[in-house]
Amino acid sequence: FKYGVNPEISSRIGIDLSITDHQLSLTVINNKVQNNEQRIKSGTGLTNAQKRLKLVYPAMHKLVLQDSNQNFNVKLTLQLA
Repeated sequence: FKYGVNPEISSRIGIDLSITDHQLSLTVINNKVQNNEQRIKSGTGLTNAQKRLKLVYPAMHKLVLQDSNQNFNVKLTLQLA
């Protein structure tokens, strides 16, 4: 999850992980919450994750990121063998 939680606002984080027929599927979705800290967006974590996937799972992965005003959603599929 990317945007953390705030104890004063309902913070929903959903994680779904499954492995079927040599394929791993991971979906993580969280609603964005406001907090009092000013966040600096570097994008470094996502960039590093994408580079590592290309190195370790070349042509064997699919990463889809959806970023809206309310939610951040990640869908990752890996071919395992």
